[in-house]
Amino acid sequence: HRHALSPSMPRAPGSDSARGGFGDVRQNTGCESEDTSGGKGLQGAVSEPLQFDVQVGKSDAKTVLGTDILPLAAGLEGDEDADKIPVLPTMLYPAHVVDIVQRIERAVAGIDGASVRSFGSAVNGFGDASSDVDVVLAAPKSVLQQSLNLGRVSNKDLAPRSLLALQKYLKDEGFRITERVMHAKVPILKMTCSGLECDLSMNNLLPVFNSRLLKAYADIDDRVVRITQTVKQWARDSEVHGGQYGNLSSYSFTLLVIFYMQVRGALPCLQRDADRRPQYYSEGKKTFNVTMDLEGLRPNAANVHPGISFKDFLQFYVHEFRWGEWVVSVRTGQCSGIEEYPELSLKPRSGVTPEQWKHVIHIED
Repeated sequence: HRHALSPSMPRAPGSDSARGGFGDVRQNTGCESEDTSGGKGLQGAVSEPLQFDVQVGKSDAKTVLGTDILPLAAGLEGDEDADKIPVLPTMLYPAHVVDIVQRIERAVAGIDGASVRSFGSAVNGFGDASSDVDVVLAAPKSVLQQSLNLGRVSNKDLAPRSLLALQKYLKDEGFRITERVMHAKVPILKMTCSGLECDLSMNNLLPVFNSRLLKAYADIDDRVVRITQTVKQWARDSEVHGGQYGNLSSYSFTLLVIFYMQVRGALPCLQRDADRRPQYYSEGKKTFNVTMDLEGLRPNAANVHPGISFKDFLQFYVHEFRWGEWVVSVRTGQCSGIEEYPELSLKPRSGVTPEQWKHVIHIED
């Protein structure tokens, strides 16, 4: 990655974490189908529809932030784990997202025990009404095989074949399929509905937990959203935005702002007790501690930490943060050296010189 936080700051490569959105990972030890018309019909009992609250204006903070995450089942990648779905966090969705989710629920009503959740900028508090809607369908492998007449299918092919089989039912609910991305690490159906763009994935559940965490921070202090939007616009204007171009991603800039506000004392660390009260979610050989302390949180008063600003954000990263030595970690919310993060990937990318490596910014993502 090449990026900078002010015109005078060294442009240095970034380092990627192997931890994922919730940091504490314990390392345990697209194939496109010809059939694009769906299965022969959905079978099985109609699952009970999920209940959603439409968010109108500013919601009561206790309602938004008071959801507990129940103990989790195992993950979804192993042969045995593929039939277990974790308990997913819930949050309030804007009205247009509720419409999309409910349409997909109707399309998959014949998949017993299926759960539909939205994630990403459309629901995490950092986007707006124009943000694309990311949606994930969670369902056990055995149920998908039976309900969609998939027959024998590998774990790798489960998502693409299930998505392709669902196309007919999605079209019946008003979706138009614009692209089938079946060979990606996370297969998706790109769709449009009611003028909105929507990406549907299968059992891609870690972002759901991630979005819940970001939404909590946005609800505590809305300045984190405003500063993040300013930072991202500055980065675009400075041509240092976008992971596809070798720069920091939009998500990474969000983490930078949250961490800055944690260090300044304007935001708490919602994962500080994660090691003492772990709740794990597994994906393949990786296990993520998704514990979040959401109980009893309230929005900050308007006069709390009045110095928080874009200018102070630049001050922190230009003059105070020790590039190459410290790690940006919203999991800990404090400035610590890289030696405190043994699982952080510290291997320079190809083409990075030793001098550049000294000025790298490490972000636990």
